[in-house]
Amino acid sequence: MMRHPYRLCAFAALVLTLDGSGFAQQSSFRLYGAPDGLQNLAIRSLAQDGALWANTTEWVIYFAGRPPGRHRLEIQSRVHDGTVLAKATAWEFQIEPKWWETWWLQSSALLLFAAAVWGITFRRNHLLLRRRTAELEAERSHLLDENKRANAALEAKGLFLANISHEIRTPLNGVIGLSMALEAMPVPAEALGIVRMIRSSSDTLLRVISDVLDFSKVEAGKLELEVASFELRRALEESVTLFRAAAAEKNVRLGCSLAPELPTWVSGDGTRLRQVVMNLISNAVKFTSSGEITLAAGVERHDAASYSIAIEVRDTGIGIASEQLPRLFSSFNQADASISRRYGGTGLGLAISKRLVELMGGTIKVESKLGQGTRFRFTVRMGHAQEPVALPDVPTAALSAGHLRVLVAEDNLVNQRVLLKMLERLGVKADLAADGAEAVAKALEQHYDLVLMDVQMPELDGLSATQQIRRLVPAGGQPLIFGLTAHVTLEFRDTCLAAGMNGYLTKPLEPEKLRALIAELSTGNATGTIPSLE
Repeated sequence: MMRHPYRLCAFAALVLTLDGSGFAQQSSFRLYGAPDGLQNLAIRSLAQDGALWANTTEWVIYFAGRPPGRHRLEIQSRVHDGTVLAKATAWEFQIEPKWWETWWLQSSALLLFAAAVWGITFRRNHLLLRRRTAELEAERSHLLDENKRANAALEAKGLFLANISHEIRTPLNGVIGLSMALEAMPVPAEALGIVRMIRSSSDTLLRVISDVLDFSKVEAGKLELEVASFELRRALEESVTLFRAAAAEKNVRLGCSLAPELPTWVSGDGTRLRQVVMNLISNAVKFTSSGEITLAAGVERHDAASYSIAIEVRDTGIGIASEQLPRLFSSFNQADASISRRYGGTGLGLAISKRLVELMGGTIKVESKLGQGTRFRFTVRMGHAQEPVALPDVPTAALSAGHLRVLVAEDNLVNQRVLLKMLERLGVKADLAADGAEAVAKALEQHYDLVLMDVQMPELDGLSATQQIRRLVPAGGQPLIFGLTAHVTLEFRDTCLAAGMNGYLTKPLEPEKLRALIAELSTGNATGTIPSLE
């Protein structure tokens, strides 16, 4: 029935031409292609407007809203007598998309949309990243500034404490030295008792100063150990012996129980180990009014390289309440505020002891019951060591030190007298220099076997004076130079050695150490080599 096929576009008109003799009175139309079926189908006659069916050979069918794609149109007609034509007329046609409906344009639009979304997301994330980076950089800069300020504050604090230590230890050296000299003199018993109380008070003040300095090192992370061979059994026994008189005054028995397997010689920091043990025994004596105090030590385990030494101090003192135990090792803390008022103390001893034990590779624990007593137990790791070759012990009376030429460089008048008196008791007549410049001049005038050089002096300090002596005095006439200082840090020891000193003695001076140095010089066994200052 269709005479001509047409290619249609959306909303285009389809013209159907029917045979003139067999006009279709009614036709049904079926359109295939889109899933939503035929929409907005309308038929009108070209010859007579408004008539639904007319004797005309042309009909126009309009399709609205058809999607682009392949479609099929079928027409089945019925004539005037009602006969339905058996054969349906079918026509397939293609509706071409508009330019904005083409696949390439839609794909491009989709890609552009995706690119726009990606660009917006990227830009947003970039801005967020820049903002966060700026925030982190500002925070980092702030933290660095805070860290610098904190380090500067710690350094200033350390310098302040070091200077305070020097300023306190210098006159304290005079007090202790003169009290020791008085003790050696034939004085009345009452005066001797007063002198000993002065000495005891001075020793107490010295321990407080040492605790404060140690605590400052703990805070700054600069508390270090000096490893050397020492006699473990002797160190523990001497620590107990120091407190026997104080315990006896309170009628408290002080015992020492050392296991047979405990090694005699070990490698470690004997001074710091004594400090921990003496702190625990001192606390036990302070807080025990009756009963007993026991120091026990043994080997917990050992291997080819080291020992794990277990040490405990038990007492029958006032004890500690269980709720106070967790903060017992905190700085400036005591179990009860009234304890500080009644017994004294800074509250630093246990905090320092805990840090020292940890540095020595161990742990410390406490068990206590109020009114029954306390048990402190700690472990330390010590290396194996052989007994060193001992130098002959030269009695003071047998010291042949009269031939030694010693120069004392000290600006403090009291300390000058203390040093000269100590050397005189050892048989040494020393020359005196009041400052560093005078010490250099005297060292250039004549040869000295030993120069005891105070580090902090006016005009020219001891470090600078030492450097000048090393530079100006011929190599064959170089003396041993030992610094005299109240600084007790390892850093300052390195400073002294770097300046050309052979060693140093800390204030207050210990007569035993000075005597040992003079004994080595008198026998030709002085330790320490002249540093090279090329």
